[in-house]
Amino acid sequence: MDYRIDFEARDLLYFGDGLQADGSTAGSGVNWPLPSIVNSALIAAMHNGLEDDVQKIESRHSAEHYNKRELRKGASVRYTFGGVQTVGPFPFKDGKMYVPIPADIQAGKDGGFALMRLIPSQGGGNLPRPLNHLVAPSLPPSKETPGNWISVDDLEKYLDGNCNIKPMKNSEFYGVERRVGIGINPDTLSTEEGKFYSAEYMRLQSGVSLRVYATYNASGYQGRNATDMMAKAMEKDVFSAIRLGGQAGIVFRKEMRKEDIALSPVTPTRFVKWILLTPAIFGYTPKEVADASSIEGWRPGFVDKETGKVHLKTEVPRANLPRDEWRKLVNEAPEIDARLIAARIPKHNVASGWKLGASAGQPKPTRRIVPAGSVFYFECADDDNAKSLITALHARSRSDECGEQGFGFGVCGNFEISK
Repeated sequence: MDYRIDFEARDLLYFGDGLQADGSTAGSGVNWPLPSIVNSALIAAMHNGLEDDVQKIESRHSAEHYNKRELRKGASVRYTFGGVQTVGPFPFKDGKMYVPIPADIQAGKDGGFALMRLIPSQGGGNLPRPLNHLVAPSLPPSKETPGNWISVDDLEKYLDGNCNIKPMKNSEFYGVERRVGIGINPDTLSTEEGKFYSAEYMRLQSGVSLRVYATYNASGYQGRNATDMMAKAMEKDVFSAIRLGGQAGIVFRKEMRKEDIALSPVTPTRFVKWILLTPAIFGYTPKEVADASSIEGWRPGFVDKETGKVHLKTEVPRANLPRDEWRKLVNEAPEIDARLIAARIPKHNVASGWKLGASAGQPKPTRRIVPAGSVFYFECADDDNAKSLITALHARSRSDECGEQGFGFGVCGNFEISK
């Protein structure tokens, strides 16, 4: 990412869970915003402030050209702003950025924290294929929970196996406010008699900002007229105030500057774990049998569902190589010799939405999302393959879908297997 943008909210925000607020069902709007919400908000702001600039640069295409079908209602479709990439948002407070706490951190009765341990499975369990190791507690049972967030400084300690950290709870970043509303008749756009609802809203605590990283380089055919559109957005102050989330919540740009995410990679060992800092959407395998091996949506698409082998290739730097020569080297590059052996995944999240524009009035499909904080454990053939795996996964988005919106952004650390 090329740019860092900090937003602050002076009023309530609503990030719904996709469920209708009606009757006895309260609208749960205090869910940390999904990456897609921020991505869409930035694109909407750029449509208002940079549309003319982008149309002079990007190639013109139509839905008919790509989908081989008639345009809906004869509408002309442009794939404008398709190159916008974002990561976040993350909470920022007192000079520190925070990320979701990894799921393999365990809280003890004495207030301390420890990493859960990995032990080989002795068989007879219900682990889904291809997992063959258990993620087990390393501390005595306790009702204590480790919190929800850790600072980036503590994340770097954790990646090196140090659990001398200070987690933060959600309440230290935002509060929950509940309001009652009156139902609206969608046909008449007037009050619907006898219809009331209650909803929860998020109010950021004083001094808390939403930190987002973004990049967007617009170009024409074969990269002609390449332009840094985020620089133009900063010049024109396009993000001074944008709508974020439901019910037209407004956030204000506090600061925007050219800055990448600073997340240092660890020294590679044979055992590499990958921790999601944002939710991920992984491929769904149709259920053939009703057992644990048919669980859908938890396994990264680059992992073989039977053997756990990683289907990622060793990265080939482009440098100044001609495109055809570079593509040939990429095709001939060997796959990374590593396999998935364990995973620690909290309860899945659910996301949905509503389509706007030419397809208005259509709900988006409801999806299970692997939550941020999930940990995947890989065993590599040697240190060189571990280095290649870290290069492929660290500080990159590896979601099977919507990676450009910031889903599946993770970092790598090391672990050991207990004997």
